[in-house]
Amino acid sequence: MKPVIAVSAQTAVTETKYYGEQRLTSLYDLYVRAIQAAGGTPVVLAHGDPADADALLDRFDGLVLPGGGDLDPVNYGEAPEAENLYGIRPGSDLFEIALVAIARPRRFRAHAHH
Repeated sequence: MKPVIAVSAQTAVTETKYYGEQRLTSLYDLYVRAIQAAGGTPVVLAHGDPADADALLDRFDGLVLPGGGDLDPVNYGEAPEAENLYGIRPGSDLFEIALVAIARPRRFRAHAHH
């Protein structure tokens, strides 16, 4: 059986013609193709409650955190310097930090490109 790999999705806000502003959960296809090429089955993981990270990761053999904006320095005890930051996603940061904390002792190959 192929390993099942959780891939943390990105969330963005988009404007739609009929429904106005909507949140979009997505993942670049290059991550899907790379996991498949390596012999895995990717599953897109929407951001959720950090408290659920442990139970969620019970279902997967690995974890990929796609690249994106910067982690908010507040999360690791530093003061933010606005001129050096871009794309901070506070809700996503907390969820992904929880995923990594759970994945590390499980020997998941956690790949982060923040």
